[in-house]
Amino acid sequence: MLSNDNATQDQVNAALRAITEAKAALNGAATDKEALREASTTDAERTKTTNAKYYNETDQAKKQAYDNAVSAAAGVLSNDNATQDQVNAALRAITEAKAALNGAATDKEVLREASTTDAERTKTTNAKYYNETDQAKKQAYDNAVSAAAGVLSNDNATQDQVNAALRAITEAKAALNGAATDKEALREASTTDAERTKTTNAKYYNETDQAKKQAYDNAVSAAAGVLSNDNAT
Repeated sequence: MLSNDNATQDQVNAALRAITEAKAALNGAATDKEALREASTTDAERTKTTNAKYYNETDQAKKQAYDNAVSAAAGVLSNDNATQDQVNAALRAITEAKAALNGAATDKEVLREASTTDAERTKTTNAKYYNETDQAKKQAYDNAVSAAAGVLSNDNATQDQVNAALRAITEAKAALNGAATDKEALREASTTDAERTKTTNAKYYNETDQAKKQAYDNAVSAAAGVLSNDNAT
């Protein structure tokens, strides 16, 4: 019509009326971005920090696909003229990438054992710990055990974090090098030598100060308890 130099006013008016009426009949809804906004912000943050399927996913390509889908959504959300189809496609990409994530739940059992039951046993029954003369090595082990408690109490700890805490305990324990407790001199002093002292040494049997004799006897008796303690330091 516009290219017709001879178009009448009625023809122009009719064409304009057709456009106006057709435009008025258009009824597309405003693009709804709320589900996409939620999926790419609040839910994405929650997924990355509290969902083991994400943070324990060993297939980096799957994690990257999810990250990329979330990032791409930002562009759609910032586009004031994004269509509903574009929004839906962006949401679908996030949903499908999230569904593909398959990280396993974090397994803390070995760390729990190493930092509780085994740690208590190590400190009370293992000469490599309680006879360790290098205090830095003992402290390193103690620190590793203490740090594990924080990881165990973290409901969102990743498997990598758990494995690192376990490795710290294992390596610190392996570095302990205390020697086995040597009881031979005490055994000799409290048995053979004590018997000899009491029967052949005038300094003992002619001692008139009974408190001194009793002190010796008590020391010999106490030695028996130390000798019978398999975990004596």
